[in-house]
Amino acid sequence: MKERDLQFDIVRVIATLWIVAGWHVIDFWNLTPEQKQDLDFITVSSLATFMFMSGYFLSKYTFTSRDEIKRFYRKRLIRFYPLFVLAAVAMFLLGANPGKLQLVLTLTGLSTYLGKQPWTLWFISMLFSFYMLTPLLSCMFRRIEINVPLKILLVFVATALIVWLFSLTPLDFDRKFAYAFPAYCSGLILGTETIVKKITSNFYVLLFSGIVLALLQVYDIHDIQYYHIDTFFGVIVLLCMSYWMSFLPIRRVITVLSYSSMCLYLFHNSLYIVMLDYNPFGRVTPYFIYLFMIPISIVTSYIIQLSYDFVVNSIENKKH
Repeated sequence: MKERDLQFDIVRVIATLWIVAGWHVIDFWNLTPEQKQDLDFITVSSLATFMFMSGYFLSKYTFTSRDEIKRFYRKRLIRFYPLFVLAAVAMFLLGANPGKLQLVLTLTGLSTYLGKQPWTLWFISMLFSFYMLTPLLSCMFRRIEINVPLKILLVFVATALIVWLFSLTPLDFDRKFAYAFPAYCSGLILGTETIVKKITSNFYVLLFSGIVLALLQVYDIHDIQYYHIDTFFGVIVLLCMSYWMSFLPIRRVITVLSYSSMCLYLFHNSLYIVMLDYNPFGRVTPYFIYLFMIPISIVTSYIIQLSYDFVVNSIENKKH
């Protein structure tokens, strides 16, 4: 495992654990529909943060040659696609995402735009479609000679136009595109800037964003049309929190959890289905979920990622 930015590893772990150990087992919390809806902003903020970080770390590519574009696609595909296929097929065989057509649309990144999104894996399918557009988007952002805020505003305007155009068609377009695409593009734009570290390391930014986020929840203001306005502040709070948490002595455990995070997201629902079907304790309790299901899923995900990296590295070494 290579050394990575601890701040981003922490936010990756927080967001993943909220999805895996929070949102996807929330039905066992005995909450009312209203209470569940109140927690939705955390889920949307977590997913938007994932999208932002994906764009942020890919901003290092300049795409100045065909070879670099080929290297980018090759590296992205090797990084996640075989695992994505395995997870999608597993969900299909378990009956969680039925339909061969949906499986094809999921694996081609088209389910966002043409058909019903799969359970859980919709995020990876959508991200895959963004990867395909990244060279074009990155070059466009670099060539547009306007300041950063205007670039991001332009992205939101373009997103609104895309959402509106799809609303005129009979296609089953996924409205989550409305927050996912701006978050990804913002990462691409800001990845070459130092402002992200400056903002997230400022305690007053965390305090201000936290207060605004709390007020939005108190007054039940979440979105305008399909734009989750609380998501913007949610992403900032998550990034700021992770910066301050990076001073804690947690690097070792965070590194392991971050390393496992992609496989944990990909495979946790398949693992949950199997464990719930073959529950040796009879009934599902919080103890079963948090002392059995989730730890086993984390360990299994770590082993899957470690095994996959070993195979990939072995193949790469043989080529050289």
